[in-house]
Amino acid sequence: MNLNSIPIQEISTCAILVPLVLAAFKLKTGDSKIRLFFLFLLFGALVDGYGWFVYSTDQNPVSHSILQYCYLFFEAIFFVWLCTEFLNYSKAKVLRRVFYVLLFSTFLFKGWVLYSNNWDPSLASETNSFLDGVFLISISFLSAFALLHMAEREYDLLQFPWFWILSGMFFYCFGTFFIDIMVQSGLFISLYKLRNYVNIIQYGFFTVGIMKFNRVKKI
Repeated sequence: MNLNSIPIQEISTCAILVPLVLAAFKLKTGDSKIRLFFLFLLFGALVDGYGWFVYSTDQNPVSHSILQYCYLFFEAIFFVWLCTEFLNYSKAKVLRRVFYVLLFSTFLFKGWVLYSNNWDPSLASETNSFLDGVFLISISFLSAFALLHMAEREYDLLQFPWFWILSGMFFYCFGTFFIDIMVQSGLFISLYKLRNYVNIIQYGFFTVGIMKFNRVKKI
């Protein structure tokens, strides 16, 4: 089979539906974390679906760029909140506020840059890539910190649902960070395709984590 014939972009877009459907079945028995995680997945699926519609029908992409910007901002705030929920650290709330301020400032600047370039990310690719890098490396650090604290408290990490979900977040943010910072290099086009594989693997982590909820009594 020719690997180039595999519709990896479409698979990456649709892969979110697997953890989304599984998370929907956990809403009645789960706590606020799983409900917000479901909203995060639902928001992402709607943005991806709308983007697919916009570009396949040659619609004006501005509306999708604005919606994607709002989603990324929600994603950043949610990731910070979720990671700090698992910190065994006396000043976890202070650390949460610091990251809130950092990412809120970053996304305000990102919004201004996109607005100044008619919401076309390609017109401000270098600056936009740097700002996305701030978000990705921040969440990479915070999720890794949370995983370390989680390891100190959990005896069987592989059976703990949020270990898999936070690992998926770390893998995606850390993996795509190095891809995005090469936006100005000649390797970017070929490396950018790797984002689809990273994205699929992330949803694989999410799926495993959600399936683990059946095996624990308390989250």
